[in-house]
Amino acid sequence: MNTTSSESEARVQSISTAIANLQNGSNGIEGLDSIIEAGPGMSYLIEANSLQLKYLADNKNESLSGNLRSAIVSRNCWSENVQRNERLLYRSTIDSIVESRKARSIEYGILDTAGEVAIQVKDFLSPVINDQGTVVGILGRLIDESFKVQTLDTLSKRSWKEVSSIASRRFLHDFNNMIAGIYSLSELYAIPGSDAETMTEAMTHIRDSAARAQKITQKIRALITMSSGEESYFDVRKLIEEQKDYLLAMLPKTAELKLHLGDESLPVHLDANRFRQALIHLAANASDAANEKPTIRIRCYRDRQSLSNSTSEMVAIEFTDDGSGIDSRELGNVAEPFFTTKDKEAHSGLGLFVVDQFVRSLGGRLSIASARGEGTRVVFTLPLMQDALETSSESTESACNNGSSKPSSPEQKLNVLIYTWEDITRHPLINSIRNAGWKHRIHLDGEQLQLDVREMGDALDGIVIFKSALDDNVEDLVNEIAKIDNAPKRAVVALGESVDAVSERVRAKSGILVSGSAKPAGLLKTLERFFI
Repeated sequence: MNTTSSESEARVQSISTAIANLQNGSNGIEGLDSIIEAGPGMSYLIEANSLQLKYLADNKNESLSGNLRSAIVSRNCWSENVQRNERLLYRSTIDSIVESRKARSIEYGILDTAGEVAIQVKDFLSPVINDQGTVVGILGRLIDESFKVQTLDTLSKRSWKEVSSIASRRFLHDFNNMIAGIYSLSELYAIPGSDAETMTEAMTHIRDSAARAQKITQKIRALITMSSGEESYFDVRKLIEEQKDYLLAMLPKTAELKLHLGDESLPVHLDANRFRQALIHLAANASDAANEKPTIRIRCYRDRQSLSNSTSEMVAIEFTDDGSGIDSRELGNVAEPFFTTKDKEAHSGLGLFVVDQFVRSLGGRLSIASARGEGTRVVFTLPLMQDALETSSESTESACNNGSSKPSSPEQKLNVLIYTWEDITRHPLINSIRNAGWKHRIHLDGEQLQLDVREMGDALDGIVIFKSALDDNVEDLVNEIAKIDNAPKRAVVALGESVDAVSERVRAKSGILVSGSAKPAGLLKTLERFFI
């Protein structure tokens, strides 16, 4: 094993000796080293409670670069090698092994020295049990799953294109009707000698139709360009409500969609685009199984769910249809990739698999209940915001503070949140922020921005607010952020208006006010000095 003098003395050269030490034995098990290390992938051993790394195999593994191996060795606690949003699931898997004394497997991303995901692995975990029957250690074996993950990701994107094209065609049909209406109005009212009142009425109709047509094009564009985005905190009730038009576009015209979302905020840390895709995949399945006048119901609510020996509060999203249902003999396979009960030439069989992978990645669970002729009920659970924050920090980080060595930390960069009312992804200042390596996240929703501000706390260096002349929400947003305890610094960038035109209310609650038309290099330096 590659070790240095600065590493914990608990690390040993032999895995059999490491196991014996955990079991309070004096000698290693003869032949165990060659048996374990002769297998595929790379093996490691951790202490069951603290997750302290006791042994890391020294076999040459092509999937693990020297940089990645160094990162693993330098982190005394194994969970620090796991992608951050998957640590809660890793910890709960270890707890379930300790409780049941049965082997488990889990998939997650391994971090390199810069804290970025280097490879995706499947980890086969087995308990190490002492003479008293207590699980004292966990023996893991890592298998590189990167190629499989990339392949399934590519296939999932193709499946998404199939599904989104259905909704796009329906939106295009509505768009064509709007354009035909505008043309008919222009023909009807473009009569020589029409009075002013008639022309005003005509222009009002044309304006309203054009506005509706514009919204349809925005929906089509959102569907076509929808891909994985950045994770943040979102109220799932709002995400479902915003998705209503897209869901209806997937369903038959005769379908009735009933939403039961409640009044309580249900914030969850997730990728909003992947959540939207999951709902649309479920709607596509409901559409395929629909009767003449189908009814689809979506509920969301708080749900108490047991995760091993701890209790985690979850939000449950329940998707129910009254369609043809699924045969009980096929029910256990419906979330497997490429399995479909429909025409295999027209359906890839990846819809429920995509939903299941999304839910699992967040530490949630998917359950499906159905019977032939009785409809289908799909329920998936996701960790609520406060629960995810408290549980992940207590169960992983506290367990990682027992070791003497500290994980390596990459060079610090400014970490900012960005609010904008319109698409400014190609604005010169955004390009400069990106090129400077700042960590940043763009928000179009002020409420979601405030959730992120509260969650990130001291890790946030500041907020950049793009103030458009047409945006009426900035004043209230700046005021609400200012009310947050230890609110971060706020910089307002005026777009489409002079700095002098910005209201006194915004000025009073902002730390700095700059013009968006200034040179990006100068703007970046100004913001950097302000935030530092």
